[in-house]
Amino acid sequence: MNSASDKSDAWIQRTLQGNPCLDLGDGNFRTCPGRLSFPNIFSRSKPIPPATEGKYGTNFVFPVGADINILMRAAEACALDKWPKGGGKLKGPFKQQEEMLKYEGYEAGGYYISATADKTPPRVFDSRMVPITDEARVYPGVWAVAIIRPFSYDKNVNKGVSFGLQGLMIVADDKQLGGGGVDPQKAFGGVSIDAEVNPAAGFEPGSAAASLFE
Repeated sequence: MNSASDKSDAWIQRTLQGNPCLDLGDGNFRTCPGRLSFPNIFSRSKPIPPATEGKYGTNFVFPVGADINILMRAAEACALDKWPKGGGKLKGPFKQQEEMLKYEGYEAGGYYISATADKTPPRVFDSRMVPITDEARVYPGVWAVAIIRPFSYDKNVNKGVSFGLQGLMIVADDKQLGGGGVDPQKAFGGVSIDAEVNPAAGFEPGSAAASLFE
């Protein structure tokens, strides 16, 4: 069981089996359930230079063992459609979670994708098909099913296939994920401070510790 999740392995496997990835037949694909990480759904992310404007989107983290073969084939077909004779070294949309283990919610052996939307925010629904406008309900760690669409890009040496984010259905709550911060139980467990002692005093002007810094 993933320590960053309240869900049991049995629940995850049952949920994956009942809701596999699906080709919707219109160019869009529905993912199996996964978790959102670093979501920017209602507002744009910070721009990454040289871009001057951020994007809507999220990292979509697939549970380890999820069958995403349909999505992989869709990405391959998109690449062949753009570069039928081969396009050289292409960037693929599927990334190893090992690259993100410093962040909560990522596990060795799993994949994730970064699905984005440039022009308009993706629509978000609950399991009853009711639109969600409360930003607090779309948080890092929540379980969702995504509607995505593969697309190719070719910007000088930067070319490959990615996924556009068309919509989300929020399907289950879970632990909210943080970044690469400390676990307070591990980091601060056992700390005991006398109420008469001021820990900040060690950094007051003139102290030995304060002299270490400008």
